[in-house]
Amino acid sequence: MISDEATYNTSFIALMQNPEGGNPSELLLEPLFQPEPVAFSFDTPAWYALGGLLVIIISYGIWRWYRNFKHNSYRRMAIKSLNSLRLEATPLLETQIVLKQVAMKSYGRKMVASLYGIEWLQFLERTGKNTPFTQCNEWLEFHRENIDEEHSSKMLEFLEFSKKWIKTHA
Repeated sequence: MISDEATYNTSFIALMQNPEGGNPSELLLEPLFQPEPVAFSFDTPAWYALGGLLVIIISYGIWRWYRNFKHNSYRRMAIKSLNSLRLEATPLLETQIVLKQVAMKSYGRKMVASLYGIEWLQFLERTGKNTPFTQCNEWLEFHRENIDEEHSSKMLEFLEFSKKWIKTHA
């Protein structure tokens, strides 16, 4: 060990005396000192703060989901009532009643109650996404009372538009 230190010291002194001369490979330098690796641990305050922040974010997300779920309960109930309609009865009238109830819940009685006919269908188109109700206008005018066999496909189309509107209105 002493001879190694002596070699190191003489190499260092030689470099200091003649910094520009000499071959760097002739210098006998010791290897660099490497400290012990630091052990990983979750016991630091930053991990507790990060964990607390994560709990807060997850709690907020769950609260938002629940609030949204509760807010959209009227949509689920309307879809359920449309699904329970029978085509033998008066599905057109019942469908329009459900649509009017949902619209009044969403947009208020003042805005919706006075709408009927083509204005009502245009309102439904304007407030829903991809719900072309006005193409059903002529059919609706002639078949308000009863739906016969040949027009049941149009009624099913109107029901599908209604369900889509309930799901996508603002």
